[in-house]
This record gives sequence, structure tokens and C-alpha cells, in this order.
Amino acid sequence: MFLGFYISGYAQTEVEKDKAESYFNKARKDAYGTDYKDAAENCFKAIDLNPKWPEPYHLLAQIYEIQHRDSEIIILNTKLLALVPDDFDGLMGRADAEVKMRQYDSAENDYRAAVAVTGIPAKYHNVAEDRLSKMSYIRYLVAHPVPFNPENLGANINSTDDEYFPTFTVDGETMYFTRRKLEGKKDFYGMEVDNYNEDIMMSTKENGVWQPAHDIPGPINTPDNNEGAMCIAPDGSFLIYTSCVKDNCDLYISFFVDGDWTKPVNMGEPINTEFNEKQTSISADGRTIYFASNRPGTLGGLDIWSSTRDDNWNFSNPVNLGPNINTKEDDQAPFIHPDNQTLYFISTGHKGMGRNDIFYARRNLTGGQWDSAINIGYPINTPGDEPGLVIDRLGDYAYFSSERTGGYGKLDIYRFKLPKEAKPHPVAYLKAHVTDVETHKPLEANLELIDLETGKRFLKTLCTKNGDVEAVLPGGKDYMVNVSDSGYLFFSDNIPIKNYHAIDPYLYNIELKPIKTGQTINLKNVFFPSDGFTLEDRSKSELNKLAAFLKSNPNVKLEIGGHTDNTGSPAHNKDLSTKRAKAVYDYLTTAAGIPTDRLSYVGYGDTQPIAPNTTEAGKAKNRRTEVKIVQ
Repeated sequence: MFLGFYISGYAQTEVEKDKAESYFNKARKDAYGTDYKDAAENCFKAIDLNPKWPEPYHLLAQIYEIQHRDSEIIILNTKLLALVPDDFDGLMGRADAEVKMRQYDSAENDYRAAVAVTGIPAKYHNVAEDRLSKMSYIRYLVAHPVPFNPENLGANINSTDDEYFPTFTVDGETMYFTRRKLEGKKDFYGMEVDNYNEDIMMSTKENGVWQPAHDIPGPINTPDNNEGAMCIAPDGSFLIYTSCVKDNCDLYISFFVDGDWTKPVNMGEPINTEFNEKQTSISADGRTIYFASNRPGTLGGLDIWSSTRDDNWNFSNPVNLGPNINTKEDDQAPFIHPDNQTLYFISTGHKGMGRNDIFYARRNLTGGQWDSAINIGYPINTPGDEPGLVIDRLGDYAYFSSERTGGYGKLDIYRFKLPKEAKPHPVAYLKAHVTDVETHKPLEANLELIDLETGKRFLKTLCTKNGDVEAVLPGGKDYMVNVSDSGYLFFSDNIPIKNYHAIDPYLYNIELKPIKTGQTINLKNVFFPSDGFTLEDRSKSELNKLAAFLKSNPNVKLEIGGHTDNTGSPAHNKDLSTKRAKAVYDYLTTAAGIPTDRLSYVGYGDTQPIAPNTTEAGKAKNRRTEVKIVQ
């Protein structure tokens, strides 16, 4: 709408000023109730009666900003500045709109004029200086655009309501997101009013197509409070989300138990405070959370913090991520990629295109600190607000929310291919189904992933009642996989991805064997040098698990069997396999304290192959250490 109101030249009477104030007060009430049409009309009336009074202009500019009417903001503030040349809000509002309209020379002049205005509180003056200082960087970003072609996720996900803050399970087959639902409710007088309620939605993918979204089942969504900005642990065992009452936001947690989500509970101290805590992200091992908070100790407004839990679910005092991430303004919406090295977030403090730009930072593997934040680039970032994003497991696609022409209405969820420079390291994942080998019934078994180099446990989780389990596998480590359940022999495997970043999933159909005479385990994480019989240090994690199994089952006796491929003479292979079996025997009886009468050892050489010795892969399978229950 073009502003054509008449600015009179005569001096206003006190009556006119009073009328102008009355119209302005009505406009404020209308705007508070989101009746922007009436609010704008009352602003016009106030301006007509008192054209040199800045407040109606400021309110009208705020309404136009909500409505993304940038060209009209420029016209409005130009009229104001013709009357009040040093109006700080008018200069800043016009400059912000000029940036959005790519009128960079005019914007720079207006920011410079705003900096020169005197009598302005320091915090506002500093904002003007900061935006002026960013102008050259904005020009640079626009001159060096990155590839960007957003794709709407479609009507099964998006609606005429707002959809935002998507998050995914590790296999990418289930998506959760926040929907801001418009619900008609009655006020105190029984009148119908618009009311918004944020709920968590979910959708699953079938044959590559997202199915119609629905409310997350269970007790998480409520009719009165807002629930959203959730994240789910990589193994799907728990989720954390934000719930706000009035102006205070806390983090809540719910666990997936027996196929259902438990009633959410407030996470309490030290995570939640009397200040705001919101927008979480969970690390690949499910032990560290990242979130935004304006608690004491921030470098500015909202900062990004992290906290790590122990085995008893006690969280550490949150730690500020420091000045490479956080600024004197707002830094929020963190997303830690499963590679555990790349953090994405939004910030108003780092140099960028607008108020909230998307940034990413890499974790320095030497010191564990975060390197300097990098702007993801234009036109992903715009002069407006960017709501943050999440990245898929492989680092190919980013997902974010935006209000765009051709959408389904308001904020929709889109995806786009990440620029190469902003990609995280791709990660693999493990997906297993665990059953009893004899009955084929699913088992709620324990799964552990252990870093073979350090011996430290990376992850411990539990299968669902259906026997299913998932886990993220960041590259750069060789993992031992251990699956165990009471009354069964454990399952062992080795995932060697220390020297590269795996992509393909590791899929297992694991059948645990009941503890009975004659059952065997192939110890896939017992290592010896080529043609040698000295245990490598990385074998200790596996052997310690075997020792723990023996201590939990004191009546079990084992035979340790050494096996080789057919390289070398039968006599040599017999001798080598015997020495290797004895090395395992010696470790268990000395270092692990297992009584000698519960163990025996034998070398089978190359007499019991489990694969053809005609290929290197077959030979590798035949070089093994097995244990067999003999009692």
C-alpha cells in the first residue's frame, strides 16, 4: 500500500495531540492483538493529527517489518526523517530495509548517520556501529554467492501453519518437527480469538516419500503449553525439547520405553535455571547436549552452552562454548552434526547478511576447542532472519524453515544441497535386530561401542522390546561392537573406520546363543602382529569383556582355540595358533584374574577353516580366535 497521507503545515493544538495519542494507543492494542490492518489505520490517523510525533511511524514500521513490506518501510521512514532528520529509529529502520532491498550505498549512509546521533543509550549506539561495520562484509558475501536451490518438502510435511526446527533419526527415515497450529479459542467474554499452540509432529519415509505428518504419540504434546525445538538421541532412546510458559523456557526430557514415550520431566538443575534454556542438540554418543541460554556467564544475550552426563544421568555444570562461537549478541539454535566435529548455529553477533545468519565451526581435534565461526554464505543467508538448520548424516543436505513464494503458507520446511566448504564429515551408522538363535524371539539386549585405541566406551544403549537398536558411527575410530544379554553368549564384531569416514550403514541380524555346552564365540577384536603371537593392546577391550562374562557366569568353563589360514606349513600353523591361544589364556588368568581351572587352550592351525583360503578375505576370516563352552 502506497503511503499517501497528507502532512499538514500548521501547528497542532493540544486537542489534536490528545486525539493523536488516543489513536496511537488504539493502534498499539490492535498490534498486540495482531490486528495489523486496524493498527495501521490508527497509526495513519495519529500521524495525520501530529505528523512530527515519531512513535506512530515507529509502530507502523514494525507492522510493515512483520509483513515484509520493506519498500514501504523506506517510504515511511523517509517521510519521518524529512520532519525529524536525526530520528535514530527512523535511520536504523530505513537502513535495515535498504539492506534487504540491496540498496547498500543508501544503507551505509543511514547507518553512518545513526552512529552520529547523540543522546542514544550506548547499547543502541553500539548496534548501529556494528551494522555499519558489517556493510563491507555484506558486499563481499553478495559478490561471492554459494550454490543454493531450496526444495520444499511437500504437503505431507508443510501446511498453512508454520513448520520449523526439523530433526531426524540417524537412518533419516523418521522426521520430527515443530508446527505452530492456529486454533480458535474463546476469550474471557466468549468471543472467538486466534490462538497459537506449538506441538511436535512426526513423519516416516516410505519408499523415499514422506508420509502425512501427525502428532508425536504419547504425553509430550499438551493443549495449553508450547512444545517444540526438539532433538532426538541418535539411538532413539530419548528426546529433549523446549517448553515455554509465558516468557520462560525450560528443557524437558522423555525416554522411549517399551515402545512408548514416557511422561516428560523438567530437566532441572544444572541444565534449567530461572533464565531461558532452549533449542537443544545431542551429540553422536548421546552424552553431551548443546543448547542456548541467557544464564549468567553469557558473553552477550543468548549463548550456546554444553553439558555432559555420566552413566547415572547426572549432567555436568554447563560450559560456555567461548568467544569463537558466542558473541556479545544472540547465538542460538545449535546443531552438532553426528561427526561430532562440526557445529551449525545462528548468530546476530558474527558478521553476516542480516540479524540472524547461519554459521558453522569445526572442533579443533588437537585441543578440543572450537575454531572461528564461518558464515555459510549468501544467498543461504539473507538480510532477514534465518531460523537455523540441521544436516543429514552424510552431510549432503541441509534442512531449514523459510517463508517463500510458492510455499504452502507461512514457514515451510525446505532442504538444499550444502556447499562443499560447509559440509561435515559423513558418518556411518549401525542398525541391528537382536534375537534368540533358537526361539527367534527379540531380545532387549545391551549394545556397546568401544574405541579400540583408547579402550573407552563410546556408546552404551539398549535394544527396544522389538530387539532393534541404532547407533551413529563417526569416522576416525576403530570400534568394537559388543552385544550382550543375561543368559547368552555375547556377540562381537570389529568396525575398522579409523582412517576414513564411513558412509554405508552396518546392518546386523544378530542371533545370541544361550549359554550351553558346545556354543562358540568368534572374538573379532583379538589382534596379533603378522606371524606373531604377542597380543596387541587393542585386544584388551575384547578380553576384558570376556573376563566380565566369565565372572558373571562362574560355572562356565571355556576352551580357547587358535586358528590360522593355510599360509605356511601345517606344523608352523599349529605352533603359531597354539601360542596365540596361550597368549589369550595368559591374559585372562593373570591380568583378568580368571582361575586356571576354568580355562584351557588349544591350537588348531589351519584344520578348521570357516571360509575358502583362496582369497585374502577368506584367509582373514580363518585367522581367528574362538572360545567354546566346555562346561
